[in-house]
Amino acid sequence: MSDFVTVRCLTNIDFFQKNVRLIAGENGLDRKVTFVTVQEAPDFYTLLDGGEFVLSTWYAFRDHIDAGLIALRNLSRYASGVCIKTHRFLDEIPQSYVDFANKEALPLFVVEKNVNFREIIRSVTIEINMSQMSTLIQVNDYYNFLFKAALE
Repeated sequence: MSDFVTVRCLTNIDFFQKNVRLIAGENGLDRKVTFVTVQEAPDFYTLLDGGEFVLSTWYAFRDHIDAGLIALRNLSRYASGVCIKTHRFLDEIPQSYVDFANKEALPLFVVEKNVNFREIIRSVTIEINMSQMSTLIQVNDYYNFLFKAALE
């Protein structure tokens, strides 16, 4: 396990392999994932710190595909990846989104309407927590090594 979770790590999760499909941005799979969040507001990107894996139904852009491309452009500066639920407010991902995500190496995923975001959130959160636990175990092992060396 690495010191942090990448989008590539997420694609290896069984739930992702069965329910979430990468459609663009394969060159960005090594982006670091810090959190998972849900976006439904046009200016949501202003609230991101960086590394968030963003889930959305794309509700805010259902009637404004060009505004959705601007939102994707804004998210690309901060998000580790974007996952859009289709057949809810957007039937398919516009080609302009795919082209942009490929150009900017922004992993862009699609998930069907029947997949619950809570399951994606759970899967991503477990992966992040396991990575953090692994880091804590490594730090503890190193501390114990140094402690024993100091005692000797």
